[in-house]
Amino acid sequence: MSKSTINQEEKHQLQNNATLIWNIADILRGTYKPHEYGNIIIPFTVLRRFDCVLEQSKEAVLKADEQYKGKEASIRDGMLKRASGYTFYNTSNYTFKKLISDLSNIVSNFKDYLNGFSENIKEILECFELENHIARLEGKGQKNKTKVKKLLYPIIKEFESKDLHIDTISNIEMGYIFEEIIRKFSESHNADAGQFYTPREVIELMTNILFVNDENTLSRDDASASIYDPACGTGGMLSVSEEHIKSFNADAELFLYGQELNAMTWAICQSDLLIKNNNARPDRVIQGDTLTEDGFAEETFEYILSNPPFGGKWGDIKEEIEIEHKRGFEGRFGGRTSDNQRQPNAFLTTRYQQNESQWCKSGNHSQWLSTLQWRCRKWRIKDKTIHLRERFTRSHHCFA
Repeated sequence: MSKSTINQEEKHQLQNNATLIWNIADILRGTYKPHEYGNIIIPFTVLRRFDCVLEQSKEAVLKADEQYKGKEASIRDGMLKRASGYTFYNTSNYTFKKLISDLSNIVSNFKDYLNGFSENIKEILECFELENHIARLEGKGQKNKTKVKKLLYPIIKEFESKDLHIDTISNIEMGYIFEEIIRKFSESHNADAGQFYTPREVIELMTNILFVNDENTLSRDDASASIYDPACGTGGMLSVSEEHIKSFNADAELFLYGQELNAMTWAICQSDLLIKNNNARPDRVIQGDTLTEDGFAEETFEYILSNPPFGGKWGDIKEEIEIEHKRGFEGRFGGRTSDNQRQPNAFLTTRYQQNESQWCKSGNHSQWLSTLQWRCRKWRIKDKTIHLRERFTRSHHCFA
């Protein structure tokens, strides 16, 4: 499924799929509290997705692993990636299907399975702290020592029954499923799911607004564009932007950049980029706080869209923010701001790739930002159609 949107019937089916996955959490009752379910369901969903994607090339990878054993690491890594057909692989003899065929050795076999992944996948899995959860799933820390509940095997068995192969569930569909799972996780945690993702319907509106005046330019044979989201969550805005442009120009060369603070959502974004198996570069999506550890401090971008965490408290990073603010236009926040409601937008104005045809020469970011925000409020949605009362044709920014 290459389109960036789905209809209501498809969405309903994906929500059902997400619910079926989430319901696996019933196994965790008593060992985990409801607000902890996501700590197991999300990483095992990611693992099962990888497991399904790598299934067809498993034998080829094992053969290449044997053939290039002892060779230089970079050569071996390259040949294993070629054998898998992706930029990642797993050299363990185990799959989810084989794991559930040996109950008595499930822990050691599962650890072998995790250790068989390529380094880029191991980096993702570290964010989920699975090693700690294995011990807990197998009863470590349970008070009732006479009746220890061992949950690793039933969890793997339940996930093995779910077909998450890319031929069955596309990347865009998998994005919906992840977001629905995160929503359920957030509800059980009494948290706002908007911290982690923006609903696809909102993203689709944003991409329509962002690219509405540039489709002719982006349709050229030599079209290319850099797209940046400084608070990218699970990567929905980057993925939908890419899908949107590819829908009218499959050959457009797109460079996706992002940064995300939360380790779990960053890990989901990375796994999505790896599975896409195209020109997406996972190393261009960095984990860390954009405001204090800007991973692209020397970069500017042609298109920027984001749903930054407006109104959040600065907490421990307040001093760093204030120091950067004092640098004025020489800093990353332009001429403003000490206001944590507006400061994320001020940061975005310094990341935009400027030229005279797209920016006023005065460089007054404060005045421009206020005008942009006022114009954004002029957009209206009526009968599912976007009506533009006023277009800001010179800007390639879009804020949720």
